[in-house]
Formats: sequence, structure tokens, C-alpha cells
Amino acid sequence: MALVTGSLKDILGHDLDGREGEIIFTPNSPGVRIAGEPGMVAPTEPVRANMAADGSWEADLATTSTFLDDMFYRMQIRWLSTVEGAALIDFPDWQIRVTGAGLISDMIEFGSSNGGGGSVNPNIWWVSADVAPPSSRFTWLIVDPDDPDRESSGISGTTIGDVRVWR
Repeated sequence: MALVTGSLKDILGHDLDGREGEIIFTPNSPGVRIAGEPGMVAPTEPVRANMAADGSWEADLATTSTFLDDMFYRMQIRWLSTVEGAALIDFPDWQIRVTGAGLISDMIEFGSSNGGGGSVNPNIWWVSADVAPPSSRFTWLIVDPDDPDRESSGISGTTIGDVRVWR
């Protein structure tokens, strides 16, 4: 489990002006753990964030990289205060992959895997012997395009010619 934090003020973009809300995280599908508690099946039970009066919140979420399938959370923002008598609910099209404790903004991938802004494109390849840039998802071919005869990547645990999926 990892402590994920954020603020409704950050999401709204200004002071909350007395508005109250809650954040609900729901796994995209049931998952089978491969690390931590191997073989354990995790259901799609929603997790509600603990919220403070200033709009800051924290949620204890499962580390999604410990699951066999491509596990991620969907987020729902439910405004408990109403606007003109109607409660509002937001369903951002974000995939939240939890790799450890930290800020929600570092875990969000915008757009779905079926398209949309910032979505994963498995046809994009990073060709380099150097470490790939962070926070992108693509296939990494470990070669040196400037020196095709190079034999060592210089990165521990990698070899020239390796192909990795970078997340």
C-alpha cells in the first residue's frame, strides 16, 4: 500500500469557497498480485480518500505495479455541496498508476489506452543506449545509433540489443 496525496484546491484551481468534496478511487479491474502477497486477488472495491477541512486528502492505495495485469485506478471527484440544487460528479479520463507514496499529479496518465491526449502509443520506440526519459510509455531499444559497433550500454542490468517496455 502507498499513501497518495492531493488537494481539491489543486483540482479546482482556486480556493474551495466552502465547497466540500470527496475523491473515490476504483481499480479498472480485479487484479492478481505477483509481488507482496503473490496470488492474492484484489476486487474492484472503491477506496475513498480521507479529506481535511482545507481540501487536502490522502488515500492508501495498492501499488499497481504489484499486479499481474495492467492495473490502474480511475478517479471520481464527487462534490458534496451542490450548485443550484444539483450535486456534481466528475469522471476524469485518467489512469492512475501507483508506483509508491507521493503526489497524485505524478501518477496520472491523461487519456485512455484507446486514444486521446497523452495516451500510450505502443508504436513509439525510444532508440538509445542512454536512460529513456521519465514519465513516458513506449518501447525502448537499447542501441547506440551513433556507434552501431558499441558493445556495452553502460547501464547496469542492460545489454546493447535489449528491448524493454518503459513505464
